[in-house]
Amino acid sequence: MTLKDVRDRWIEDRRSQGKAERSISIFQRNFAAFIDYLGGDEDRDAKTITPDDIEGWIAHLLAKGLSRKSIGDSHIALVKAGFMLSRRKLPQWPFENVRFTVPEKRTERSKGFTSDEASAILKAARDGLGRGPRTPETLRRAYRWVPWICAYTGARVGEIIQLRKQDFREENGIKFIRITPEAGTTKTGMFRDVPLHEQLLAEGLWEFVADLPPGTVFMPKPKTEGAFIDTTAVAGRLREWIRTTVGIKDGRVQPNHAWRHRFITVARGKMSDETRNKITGHADGNVSAGYGETELPVLVEAIAQMPRIAFT
Repeated sequence: MTLKDVRDRWIEDRRSQGKAERSISIFQRNFAAFIDYLGGDEDRDAKTITPDDIEGWIAHLLAKGLSRKSIGDSHIALVKAGFMLSRRKLPQWPFENVRFTVPEKRTERSKGFTSDEASAILKAARDGLGRGPRTPETLRRAYRWVPWICAYTGARVGEIIQLRKQDFREENGIKFIRITPEAGTTKTGMFRDVPLHEQLLAEGLWEFVADLPPGTVFMPKPKTEGAFIDTTAVAGRLREWIRTTVGIKDGRVQPNHAWRHRFITVARGKMSDETRNKITGHADGNVSAGYGETELPVLVEAIAQMPRIAFT
């Protein structure tokens, strides 16, 4: 069994379960980096991989300056998962007695944006800060609208970046977005409808999208129909824009994911946990949550409880 066999077997297993292509793409990237470290031979016999190889690889990643959390969560965990599926075919377990600890992260501030940070980002987006004549059109749209939509929906940034024009919908006078794996990927593999906050409508989002041609709103149109949409590049540009252009440099907050944390913090006490989870796409572990749907009017009422972000 070669390293290629180990990789392909894991990918085939994930796809057979209908798992998100984004997670498969991340695995492929990290497993390829592991093979490169070993010399780049994907036809190497997987049985020859030893704990010494794993420990040397970890030392290599540390020397590159990667954080211990990134190494543990993204590199070791994914490569180990790949080998785990083929473990019974390996006479020696490559991770035998390999110990790698990730120190507990100190919490010194909220994971979500403060009111001042949120205000600064949304104002910069509205004012066109950092958008020049050479900025691609879809990226200009992303700078303008993705932070705003994330702020008032609590959605994952990738879920918003992959939105298509047809995902902006209206039923019985209710304007909402449909976040669906049909557009790209969702963590739970399920669709959900999220009403648009009145502030988004007041900003002109609905009219803006109505004037666009069919297809993706914040990304270039895929070259082939049904191709996997990788939102990583646009998310990276948004992260850089918030850090360098807007000036939110605090390394203790993740520029894209902080909207999700902020929304959930503000929503607590304003809507039920079940409704909040329906809006944000969080699995609550309750069996009953898999039965029935939450009707749009209920979600509209909940979204209406979210206060406007004030501007100074």
